[in-house]
Amino acid sequence: MGDPLSHIRAALAFLDSLKCGRTKSTLEVSPLYRTRPVDCPPGSPDFINAVAIFPCSHSPETLLGLFKMFESERGRQADAPRNSPRPLDLDLLYCGEITLSTPALTLPHPRMAERLFVLKPLAHLRPDLILSKQSVTILNLLNQLLAREQDTTIKIVS
Repeated sequence: MGDPLSHIRAALAFLDSLKCGRTKSTLEVSPLYRTRPVDCPPGSPDFINAVAIFPCSHSPETLLGLFKMFESERGRQADAPRNSPRPLDLDLLYCGEITLSTPALTLPHPRMAERLFVLKPLAHLRPDLILSKQSVTILNLLNQLLAREQDTTIKIVS
């Protein structure tokens, strides 16, 4: 909702500001992709998706709290129905080798291997990454999903 590119720029600046003990910024960002919404109400606008990778010493729970606070500052309503249109949605996909399953957070993200809008930008940055609970690389997961689904993502020049 609103100006997605502005929200993404603000989110990237936010992630970069976390520093997490870094003296130099090492934020890595994939290209941006426009995608049709998945599991959203009819008429929902397209989404702009990207993946950012950065080293961090915060716990996953702390990061999730910081993400939620930032989303709220950007206009996301905490009580909005699940998968409804929103200005910004920051997902914690994985934190190194950490596996976690709580009511608030599951790591690695439980549906990332089923989502082109996650795998495509992640494969751009880490094609050879093998996440815990997986036996194949991100690129292999992407290729397996592409064999089953039509690729509707559109790369955006940003």
